[in-house]
Amino acid sequence: MNDRRAMANATQGLRENLCQFPSMFAKVIEIRTVDEYHTATATLADLGHGPLAITCAHVLKDFVEPWKAGKAVIRVGNVRISPSDLIGFAEDGIDLATIRLSDEQAADLVGEDGIQTQLYQPTPSRWPPQSARAGETVGLGGFPGEWRQIRPDRKSTRLN
Repeated sequence: MNDRRAMANATQGLRENLCQFPSMFAKVIEIRTVDEYHTATATLADLGHGPLAITCAHVLKDFVEPWKAGKAVIRVGNVRISPSDLIGFAEDGIDLATIRLSDEQAADLVGEDGIQTQLYQPTPSRWPPQSARAGETVGLGGFPGEWRQIRPDRKSTRLN
């Protein structure tokens, strides 16, 4: 009976850690226009060429032009992102958007309150990873909506 209890406790601990692991590298993306407010998830990474925020292209798709025209504000965590920081945007096929972060922006994101965030830095000898094979399990992480909150200093719909 003790073995079963020990196994159940270990399994619960593993489950909790696996659920928290993706959050260690994730920050919320906030997209604001005069009429809209949206959130999504960005993964923070440094793949050997400086800090990045990576998200899906469909997250930004409808806001890129208003953003470039100064009619939308996009933030990763508490850091405001400039349209010139968008260095990759591929809707077709891979649905990926890549945002360059300065070292200062990355330091601000890592230092924010909440779940302790860090930049994912893969082991160079294992990067880039091999492609997934058919039938192989692939895990994805994000920032669950239930953890998203509008902070008191952000309730305004002003573009700032």
